[in-house]
Amino acid sequence: MNDQSTNFQDILEIIYRRKWVILIPLLLGALGSVYISMGVKPYYISSTLILVEHQKVPESYVTPTDTTPVATRLSTITQQIMSRTNLEKIIKEFNLYRGNEGDDLVWGMSRIKKYLGIDGGGKTSMEDAVEKMRDSIEVEVIGKTKRGGGDAFTISYQGADPTKTMDITNDLASMFIEENLKIREMNAEGTSVFLESELGKSREELEVKEDAIRKFKETNRGALPDQLDSNLRTLDRLQLELQSMRNDLRSAKDRKAALEDAIYNSGSENNEAVLLGPEVSLSANPVKELERLRSLLDQLLSTYTENYPDVQVVRSNIKQLEDKIAKTTEQESSGKNEDAKKGEIVKKAPSKKVIYSKRNMEILSIKSQINFYENRNSQLVKQIKRYEKRVEAVPGNEQKLADLKRGYSIMLRNYQSLKEKILDARLAENMEKKQKGERFRVIDPANHPEKPIYFSKYKIIMAGFLGGLGVGAGLAYLLEFLNPAFRKPEDFLGVIDPPVLATIPFYSSEPDVKKSAVNVS
Repeated sequence: MNDQSTNFQDILEIIYRRKWVILIPLLLGALGSVYISMGVKPYYISSTLILVEHQKVPESYVTPTDTTPVATRLSTITQQIMSRTNLEKIIKEFNLYRGNEGDDLVWGMSRIKKYLGIDGGGKTSMEDAVEKMRDSIEVEVIGKTKRGGGDAFTISYQGADPTKTMDITNDLASMFIEENLKIREMNAEGTSVFLESELGKSREELEVKEDAIRKFKETNRGALPDQLDSNLRTLDRLQLELQSMRNDLRSAKDRKAALEDAIYNSGSENNEAVLLGPEVSLSANPVKELERLRSLLDQLLSTYTENYPDVQVVRSNIKQLEDKIAKTTEQESSGKNEDAKKGEIVKKAPSKKVIYSKRNMEILSIKSQINFYENRNSQLVKQIKRYEKRVEAVPGNEQKLADLKRGYSIMLRNYQSLKEKILDARLAENMEKKQKGERFRVIDPANHPEKPIYFSKYKIIMAGFLGGLGVGAGLAYLLEFLNPAFRKPEDFLGVIDPPVLATIPFYSSEPDVKKSAVNVS
């Protein structure tokens, strides 16, 4: 209890010692608040309620391109409308903030600035006017959700003139509605333009990939994966034909060797037989060979087309034999006279010579067959090697083609997806242009304020009084802290060791001088 009374007494002593330090700020704060309260003018507030209407076409039919939450979009629109350019137009149109006649809420502060020499005291600058108007506009979302959406929002403006306040609020509402439509339409058009540019790039990439696949197929024609079964069947057939051809070649060589042995063993008349043989063989052997080749051609055409290599080789051999037969016919017709001269020799020829000539014809025919078989054998070997290379190249070509087709399929899906998105974007763009999308609609127009709103003068004076008191108390405490002194015996405790024996009270010599002067008189 003694400690509390002592502390309270100390505080009273400090207040008494620093009374002017406390009283001067207190008086200044009280006078300043009174001055400000006398200059503060009433103001008016006008507000309008705007409903956020969702798009009229169901989203399952037309997907909007702008899905920004209402609160986010309002923040963007607010920044655009509260730009310096737009606010300057409104200020000039309604002739706002032309002087310190009290048409704003900070009129009292401007008077203090003028009194202190901070403000020029003339007309308010455009920068100050823009800032004052920004402070006077308020936008509030109603029904705000966690995702930042809302069903409606209000726009409020406060000013000194009720009519101007209402007109400015209506203009702000119109600007919000127009800016929202403009932003949504621009977003829809920008989306369409972007998607069309991306579709063009995708189309070019798709054409490049298609050209690469086409060139790859042309380069590797015959060795593609889808031709593997055909190549294997052709390879099997060629190998069977090669085996058959080799058997026929071996048989022809055996028959030729047997005929040659028979001619050799028949006697000395071989020379005449050799002379007569070629004459008869020219007329008999090529025809039989031609018939055989034509029969082989019919068999090949029953299975393959005209472009098949075997068909073309057989046709070439047939043409050669036909030319040979034609030449032989011409030679026979031109050589009738010579045959007549040789008639005697032919008539005298014995029957064995005819046999010899037939054997020679058979040998010549067999030689022709052997030549055909050998040529055909070499052709078949080349074809088999070519088809084997094609079959061996199929796995590598299959992997390369799969990579090309994989990239092509991805690009094709992307291209088709972009086409679908462009259609959706165009629908959304038409919807926004016809104002069928999400839009703002005024429900409650701006009201004409009738009752002004006043600042409480008592609150202003009380605030100035408390502010001055706080400043004075702070200065007094600061001075006590910066200028410590020993004023009581208790202040020496803990500072010096010797005990305090006596205290000398504050002594002033002026009363004693006056008293002694009275006694002398």
